[in-house]
Amino acid sequence: MAVYKGNGRYSGKVGSVVFCNWKDIDYIRSVPDPVKRKPSQKEKTNRERLKLANRVMQSLGEVLRIGFRATPGRGTPLNAALSDIMKNAITRDPENITADYPRLRIAAGLLQGPQNVKAVREADDITFTRDDNSSLGDASPSDHSLLVAVSEDGRFFFSDKEFTRNHCQFSLTINGYDATTQHWHCYLAFLRSNKKDTSTSVYAGQV
Repeated sequence: MAVYKGNGRYSGKVGSVVFCNWKDIDYIRSVPDPVKRKPSQKEKTNRERLKLANRVMQSLGEVLRIGFRATPGRGTPLNAALSDIMKNAITRDPENITADYPRLRIAAGLLQGPQNVKAVREADDITFTRDDNSSLGDASPSDHSLLVAVSEDGRFFFSDKEFTRNHCQFSLTINGYDATTQHWHCYLAFLRSNKKDTSTSVYAGQV
C-alpha cells in the first residue's frame, strides 16, 4: 500500500512499483521478481566466498581501515578491502573455499613499498627485516611502518606509529600465545604521515 505524505511525497508499494526516497530524491522502482530457481554451483560458490571474505574483513577491520584509506573512488576503505580480499585472497575451488593468507593484502596504495621483507619469531617477539629503500622514488625516511601479524582464527597484532621507514629492523610483540600452538602470517606496509598515502603491503611469511 502506498501512503501520501503531507509534503507531497508518496511512500510504499502499488502493484508492481515501489515509491522510494534516497537523499531527498524521489524515485519509483519495480518490485523484483521472486527468485524461484535454485542457485547454480557458481552462484553457491560465490556466496560462500563472499561470506568468508566478509569474516576476514570484519576480523581485520581496524587494520584495513588504515591500509586501504588511500583507495581511489567514493567507496569506504572497508569496501575496497572486501573487494581486494575477494579478488586475491579467497580460493575459488568449490570443494575447498579457504583464505589464502600469503595473497592477502592488508594495505594497498601507490607509495613506494618495502623490499626483501622477512619475519622471524623468538618467544613473544616477531622481528621484521627489510632492505633500506628510503631514498627511492617517493619514499621518505619519515614514512610510518605498518606491521601486522594475523592468525587464521582472526586474531591480530599491529603497529602503525612506532617505527619509521629509516629503520630496517622492527619488532612486534605477541603477548600470551604459545609459538607451538599458534602461527602468524606477517605483513609490512608503509604509511605517509599525512594519513592519506599508503604502499601496498608485502607478505613476510608465516612464523
